[in-house]
Amino acid sequence: MPVEGDILSYLAQHPEAKDTLEGIADWWMLGKKNRPTTSEIKAALDELVARGLVITEQGGDGRVYYRAN
Repeated sequence: MPVEGDILSYLAQHPEAKDTLEGIADWWMLGKKNRPTTSEIKAALDELVARGLVITEQGGDGRVYYRAN
């Protein structure tokens, strides 16, 4: 899935990056020619979490944050 590759590429370039689904959609995918939908990004994140490449954290604001494992 190309979205997974985009997320992993972003994390390789920014290893300390951590953001919410909305932040990833707004900032990590900025400038992509075929910008994915939020649901496509969520599906890619779910797959990356299942594979152990990305982990989630609950923020102090109650939102879920994603970062590299």
